[in-house]
Amino acid sequence: MGNTSRRFEYVRLVSKASGEGLIATAKKMNMTKKKFGVTFREYYQREFWKMSLTQQARESKKTDGNHNRKERAVKHIMDETGMTREEIAEKIRALNDLGLYYITSFVYDRFEMFRLNDEEAEDFVRTLTRRQELIDNLRESFKKIDKEELSYDDVASELQEFEQIMNTIVPDSLIEASAEKLEPAYPGITEDKPRLRKVAIDMESVRSLLKFNNVEYIMFDFISKTLPERRAFINEEERAVVLNSVNDMSQADNLDNKYITYQYLAPYYGRDMIHISSETDFEKFESFCHENHEFVRKLDFDSMGRGVVPYKAEGDLKQLFKSLLAESPDGFICEGLIKAHPVISALNPDSVNTVRLITYFDGTETHVQKCFMKIGQKGSFVDNGGAGGIFAAVNDEKGFFESNGIDEKGRRYDTHPYTGITIEGYQLPAWEEALALGRIISSKIPGFSYIGWDLTYTEDCKWVIVEGNSITQFLGQQSTRNLGAKKSLLDLVGFTGDLY
Repeated sequence: MGNTSRRFEYVRLVSKASGEGLIATAKKMNMTKKKFGVTFREYYQREFWKMSLTQQARESKKTDGNHNRKERAVKHIMDETGMTREEIAEKIRALNDLGLYYITSFVYDRFEMFRLNDEEAEDFVRTLTRRQELIDNLRESFKKIDKEELSYDDVASELQEFEQIMNTIVPDSLIEASAEKLEPAYPGITEDKPRLRKVAIDMESVRSLLKFNNVEYIMFDFISKTLPERRAFINEEERAVVLNSVNDMSQADNLDNKYITYQYLAPYYGRDMIHISSETDFEKFESFCHENHEFVRKLDFDSMGRGVVPYKAEGDLKQLFKSLLAESPDGFICEGLIKAHPVISALNPDSVNTVRLITYFDGTETHVQKCFMKIGQKGSFVDNGGAGGIFAAVNDEKGFFESNGIDEKGRRYDTHPYTGITIEGYQLPAWEEALALGRIISSKIPGFSYIGWDLTYTEDCKWVIVEGNSITQFLGQQSTRNLGAKKSLLDLVGFTGDLY
C-alpha cells in the first residue's frame, strides 16, 4: 500500500470513528499535520479528533518526545555495538516474532538487551513477559484490596517474585543514571553503592508497577514508605482518569488557551491582555504598550512557565513587535506586568509568586482543597517547579504555610535560600478574599468543575487570577504534605470507577 492509500485509509477510519464526513476529516487531519507535525497514523492511534486544539498541542509534544526517545535509543545502540539501523530493527523484529512482551528500541536500549546473544535475549523477553503478567495480576488484586476483598498478605508471593525479577533485569547503567536524580534529596547516596542499587531498583519497580515517575518517587519520599502508603498517592495517569470524569476535556481550550480564559474572566485579572496573531495586530499592540510600559509575553499553549518573558515597552515598538512575531509566528499573548504586594514579593522579589487555589464546583457548592504556594528562586521570573520553584502547603481555611518548602529535586527548605524568609507559618494576606475569588470563578468556565487557579496578591491589595489550569498537577498538593491525596480526591468528586 502506497503512502497516499495509507493516508486515505486513516482518513476513512477517523471519519468512521468521529462521525464526520471524509472531506472535513481530511481537512482537520491535514491542518493538525501542518500545525503540529502529527502523521495521519498518529492522529488515528492517539484519537486526536477527540481533543481540543490545546490538547493536540500538548499531545504532539509527547509524540515528538517519543520520536526523540526512539532516536536517542537507536543512536546509543549503534554507538555501543556498531550495528546499523537495519540490523537493530531486525534484532528487535525477531524478538517480537516470539509473540510475547513487545520490545521497542527504547526497551531494547534501556535494559541493554543489545549486550545479550540471541538465546539470552529470548530468555530476557520471557522474563519481561512474566513481569508484565505479575504487574497485571497485582493491579487487579489492588482493586480487590481497595474493596476489602483481599489483603496485601494475599499478594505477598507475587510481590516477592516481582521484586526478584526487577533485581535481575535492571542494568548497572540504569542504577548509575539514577544517582544524579537521587543525590540532591538523599545526600551521600551516590557513595553508598548498596543503598543506591536498592533504591534505584525500587524506583524502577515503582515506575513499572505503580506508574509513578522518578520525580514523584523522590518528591513523595517513597524511599521511606510502605506499599499501602505509596498507593495512597495519586499518579499522573490516575489524576487524568479522575479529572476527565468531572471535566470535559474537549473544551480544554477554555482554560489552556490563556486568552480564551481571560475573555471569560477579564474583570478578575486586574490587568490588560491582548492576543497577537499577525502583522495586522500592530495597532492593537501599540495601543497596549502605551498603557502598559512593562508587560509579559506568553505563548498560547505552553505551560510550566515556558515561553513567559517580561519586556519593557520602549524604543522602536514596531521593531519589538516584529521580533516578537518572528519568535512566535503562531501567535502570542501580551499582558500587563503584575506588581506583587510586599508580603508576596518578600518571599522572592524576582518572581510573581502564586497560590495554586484548587476549586471543585459540585453544581451547588464550591470546595477548596489542598492549596499550595509556588515560590520562585533567585533570578527566575517564574515560580514553577520545573524552573526550580519551591512548593509549600497552604492551610485551606486560614491561608498560612503549614509545611516547609520542597522543590522538584526533593530538597526541603526551612527558609528560602535567597531571601531567608522562614517558610512554615508564613501568613498570606487577606486569605478570605482569595477564597471568595475562588468561589466566584469556580463555576464560570464551561465544561470544567475541578480547576487549579494560580492567584497572586497585588500591590493595590487585590487577589487576581494569573491563570487557570485544566489538568492541575498533584505534585505540590501531595509532596508538601508528604501525604497521598487519592482518597480525598475520589471522595470529593464521588469517583467510583477503575483507575487502572
